[in-house]
This record gives sequence, C-alpha cells and structure tokens, in this order.
Amino acid sequence: MLVRDSLDHCVKCTICESFCPYSQATPLFPGPKYVGPQAERFRRTGSSPDISVDYCSGCGICTQVCPHGVKIAEINSQARAQLWEERGIPLRNQLIARPSVVGRLGTPVAPLANWTLRNRVLRRLGERLLGIHRDAHRRWSRTRRTRSAG
Repeated sequence: MLVRDSLDHCVKCTICESFCPYSQATPLFPGPKYVGPQAERFRRTGSSPDISVDYCSGCGICTQVCPHGVKIAEINSQARAQLWEERGIPLRNQLIARPSVVGRLGTPVAPLANWTLRNRVLRRLGERLLGIHRDAHRRWSRTRRTRSAG
C-alpha cells in the first residue's frame, strides 16, 4: 500500500493523538492526526503544508499504534519535506541537527550561554527567533537527571 493511500484508512479514532509525546508538549503541534491524514486530504488539492507539521519529531509512535495501518509518521515526513522545499529549512532545525558544531562554537562562551538560559527575556526572544520553546532547557535537564538517577 502506498503511504499516501493509507490515509483513507484513518477513522479519526485519535489513538495516535493519545500516544504522541509532542502534541501534549506544545500547543504549536496539534497532533499527528491533524497534520497527517486530515491535512493530507487538503494537500492533495495542491495546498501547502501547515507550519505545524514541522513540530512532528518523526518518532513514528503514531504509525505503530494506529489500528488501521495508516502511515502517519511517513505522511508527516513527506509533508515536512515539501514544506522545507517551499520555505527552506528553519534555523532551529539547522542548529539542532549540528550539535558538535554548536558545542564547539558554544564552549568558549559557555558562561554567557548559561546566563542566557537563566534570563527569562532572552529565552522568550530565542523562542520567537529560533522556535525553541523557552522552557526546553528545563525539560531536557529534568529528563537527563531522571535517566542518570535510574
């Protein structure tokens, strides 16, 4: 079955929404069903992907839990590729995809970076400019502490 053809099997049961870790983490991502099968029906008519598809991590949990075999993560991935082709890859994604480069450049200015992460105004500015949520560093550090403690 073709990936795009699988969307017709979506019965909008919202199981994918329940299991998606990102739709619960940010209001900017309405969920895999909305940006996947539901939005793909409009994209078939030539409509461009909505920017919210860029917040899908592509983890594939939605595809795994779908009881009807809809290839939701793949549909989202293809929509994201179309979005990036039309608008270019966002700076946020370019930075996140190169942790070693960001680390090398950030090491000499680590105290400044740490101060920036503690500054509420600068975190909000980073959210507006880069699209990285202002509380992302807290969520990441909490996750790291939990993993290393267990």
